[in-house]
This record gives sequence, structure tokens and C-alpha cells, in this order.
Amino acid sequence: MDWAWFRDRKRALNLTDAQIAEAAGKERSVVTKILKGSGTFSHDRADELARLFTVTRFEMLHRIGVLSASDLAKIENDMAGRSAAAGDDVVEIISLDLSVSMGPGTMIDGFVEEDVVKMGLPLVQSVTRTPTDCLRLISGIGDSMEPTLRTRDRIMVDINERQLTRINGIYWIDHLGLHGIKRLRAAGRDRVMIASDNPLVPDFEVPADEVRIHGRVIWLWREL
Repeated sequence: MDWAWFRDRKRALNLTDAQIAEAAGKERSVVTKILKGSGTFSHDRADELARLFTVTRFEMLHRIGVLSASDLAKIENDMAGRSAAAGDDVVEIISLDLSVSMGPGTMIDGFVEEDVVKMGLPLVQSVTRTPTDCLRLISGIGDSMEPTLRTRDRIMVDINERQLTRINGIYWIDHLGLHGIKRLRAAGRDRVMIASDNPLVPDFEVPADEVRIHGRVIWLWREL
């Protein structure tokens, strides 16, 4: 098992032992020991672990120790060859019927799956390695994130990233029931700064437990 990789990936994604334990189907204390180099994860939970660590199932099997590096390379090459032969270069990403505020916040009772959007696989893979079933498309409204984000931009969100994993990342958040797209950064012990890119909109600091992160904004596109 590639213990160093798991520790580095855990740090990069800001995962907790409790989250890993849930995905692995083990007690938290057991996971802590595994990450220190004592034991391994079961291949039976490879899919759950792959989603958490945002890699493919086959790479997870490699990191666990089930597949060798050469076996992993062969599988990935075979999959690429089959996809090319079949013309399988399009993926479907769920688009949510949401317009999330980039201003004071939007009250949302539920998330409605509007449709699926077909996108070219090479394009998606150039943006992220996150499995496409963990990506969502939403729209933003308001001017608090200008010039970075504008009203009606189509925004891609990685819903795997529900922790503050970037020093100054942009996230889809829920603050006391109000949904928004904002820039977040740590502001001391158990505090979070909710910031806007528009200099005319003031930033504000809140307790971290008041903020729920639904995902990190990783890409956008807009009409000219």
C-alpha cells in the first residue's frame, strides 16, 4: 500500500480520518493506524475511497496495492483504446436548476436536477481528474464576484471538495440557510472569512461551523 500517497492526498484535500473511515468502512482508530503504515484498506471499498480521494477506481486499487503500476498502465491504455475506437469521448454532467447568489445569498429549499449536459471528455479531463458523477453545473447571479464571475456564468463545481482545501478558493456555500458563491479563507481558529472579488462588497468573518460547503468552483464558461 502506498501510505505516503494517502497521507499526501489526505493533506491536499483536507480530509479527516473520520471521513476516510466512513469511506473505508472501518473505525477511525484503525484508519489512523493504517495511515501511519500499519495495515491496508480493503479492495472491496475501492469505489468509495476513489470518490473520496478523487481518483479512478483503478488508481485506488493501485494505491491500495492490488494492482501494480504496470497493470494500472495497461488497464488505462486499454480503456483509452476502447474509448477511441467507440468514439466514446463525450461525458454527461448533471446540471442543477439553480441560480446561486453572488451577492447577499439565495434561499434554496431543494436541489432539482434540471438536465444533463454533454461535454467532451478530453476537455473535462483537462480541467479536473474528479469523476464526472461528482461534478455539477450551476449558474450564478449578482455582481459581488465580478470581475472573476459574472451573472449567468455557467459554473462547474466539484462536490467532492466539501472542506476548505484551498487557501483562497471559491466555493458554493450555505451560510445560515443562504446559498452563495464566495471566496473563502481561514481567519484564525474556527473562523472563516467570506470574501467577494468586487472591491465594493465588504468581506465578513463568521464562525466556521456556520458555513456549509457544497463544493469548490473549478471552472466557468460564459457567452461573449
